Amino acid sequence: TSLLRTNLRNAIDNEDDISLALKIAEQSISNDCIVSLLAMVQCVPRDADNDFRPLDNAATGHDNDAYHELLAMADMALLTLTDLNKIGELYLKSMGWIPVDTSPNVSGGIVYEHNETGELSEEPNYETLSWQRKLMLSIPILIEPRCDANGQVVWAASIVHYQHSSGTERQFDLEASAPNNVGSSCVSVIDVWKSEEDGQSARLRGTYCGCWRGLYAEPIGEMDISNPIGKVLESWTETTLAGLSVTNKQSSAKT
Repeated sequence: TSLLRTNLRNAIDNEDDISLALKIAEQSISNDCIVSLLAMVQCVPRDADNDFRPLDNAATGHDNDAYHELLAMADMALLTLTDLNKIGELYLKSMGWIPVDTSPNVSGGIVYEHNETGELSEEPNYETLSWQRKLMLSIPILIEPRCDANGQVVWAASIVHYQHSSGTERQFDLEASAPNNVGSSCVSVIDVWKSEEDGQSARLRGTYCGCWRGLYAEPIGEMDISNPIGKVLESWTETTLAGLSVTNKQSSAKT
């Protein structure tokens, strides 16, 4: 992580040519570094009553030295994520978009203003951006903790499980180039908070294979864990009728 951040900082310092910074950032994100970095940030327990600062070691029960190492790792991961977002901001700046005050009507969003036209947008040039650059720009939402209805600290995307290996079985190698088969070597289980049209929120646990592409990435499987297990179930009648319908269609196709 420290090597990745060093490379990012060196590239950021050369604001006149951000092509190298973009190359390093996109290569790292294509290697699924975002999920790994978020997992590092989230491994430190936070105090919801103290601006989400890390809890004191005494309150966690961790060994003192081990906890300090954990804090150092989380801090480095947070700084690296901030640098990745900075590169996304520099790219938008090169296109004439400058971040302005956060909109009071957008939860966690950032509003940009074009320096020539004066146009305001939350997603400038969004359709032309690569998924890696979109993910860079969404980092402020991903690193901001909040509380759920029960007062528990939650994240927009909470990393439940993460495994990343290449053909040489190297795990969490954030500086390595993404191999051609990287899509099959990354497996993540992530709880994503999603807002419904009626204003309600749901926590959806999804399983993702390959690089996670952000809050709107399609999982290979998903379940709503906002409700207790067994609370929201289809009736046996509905399930049976659905099964019979599929069976009948298959039988009809054969005949």
